Amino acid sequence: MDIDPNFAIARNNLGVLLYELGDISGAVSEFEIAYALSDGLNRDISTNLGIAETVTAQTDVETIVTEDNVTFDVIRFGHGVFRLTPRNIVGEEDPT
Repeated sequence: MDIDPNFAIARNNLGVLLYELGDISGAVSEFEIAYALSDGLNRDISTNLGIAETVTAQTDVETIVTEDNVTFDVIRFGHGVFRLTPRNIVGEEDPT
C-alpha cells in the first residue's frame, strides 16, 4: 500500500483482511476504493463489495444472517486476488 496506494488488487486484499478481522466498515471502505480504481470492471472486487455491503446493511439486526446461513471463506483466485466466497460454492461441505 505504501508503494502504490492506487493498486486496486492490494486495496481489495486489504478489504478481505479487514473483513476477516471483523472490521466490516473498514472492509467496505477498501472495497469501495478498489471498485473505483478498477472502474467497476473487476468481478472479484465487485463481489466482495456486494457481500460487505450486505453484511453492513444487516448490522442493525442483533445477529447477522446470510442467505441460508452461508459462511464465507477467503479464497485465492489468480495472481494474488482474494475473494469472499460462500462456503457451499467452493465445494466444502458443512460439517454439521
